[in-house]
Amino acid sequence: MSDARAIAAITAAIAAILLPIGPGVAPTLYRVTPNSRARNAPPRAGTASTRATPVDLHYMITGAGDTGLQLGAAITALAAVSRLDGTTIDRHVADPALHGALGADENVQVAPEALTLEDTTRLWQALGRPLQPALFYTVGPVLLA
Repeated sequence: MSDARAIAAITAAIAAILLPIGPGVAPTLYRVTPNSRARNAPPRAGTASTRATPVDLHYMITGAGDTGLQLGAAITALAAVSRLDGTTIDRHVADPALHGALGADENVQVAPEALTLEDTTRLWQALGRPLQPALFYTVGPVLLA
């Protein structure tokens, strides 16, 4: 199971994966939601009896400059790491204080998320920024204990 540092570690790892694309390409964590499917699943054999709180992390990824080229590169980069485990996250995260935040046997899925135009517009309005092309991804479930 992950500890409280997992959200920061996953966010830092995704930022590091996107860094080679260029300046201005960055993930923004805009929502954390309960993952009811993982919450209702029976405990795995051999796991501790402590119940984790499974959550999904929702990211918006934006670019600057040649947005189309940058977002295309971001899609490719995130498709190459469709699952993140603790070792992969630790390899991408520079801050040693975040190492080991994800459980040794835990991994999270990185998947594109489709938002409606209405939801996208509301999100941009909430951020106080004009509407622009963006990618949306869900990462989870993260099992916080």
